[in-house]
Amino acid sequence: MSDPRTKFDDATGAAESFIHAMKRLIDTSFDGGNEKPKDYCALHLLADSAIREITEAHKAFDEMEAR
Repeated sequence: MSDPRTKFDDATGAAESFIHAMKRLIDTSFDGGNEKPKDYCALHLLADSAIREITEAHKAFDEMEAR
């Protein structure tokens, strides 16, 4: 099991990656992409993943505070 700081860094890094991917997908979705329904679903999946990772970061931070 990783220490709380590593968990925090991993979770925030993952959330940043998901948000970066969302920004790229938004660019293609609204600039005339042909896969709008798929893009819409992909954005929701990426947003859910980012939220999950941010929640994990909060848990790791709370764990660091408890020490």
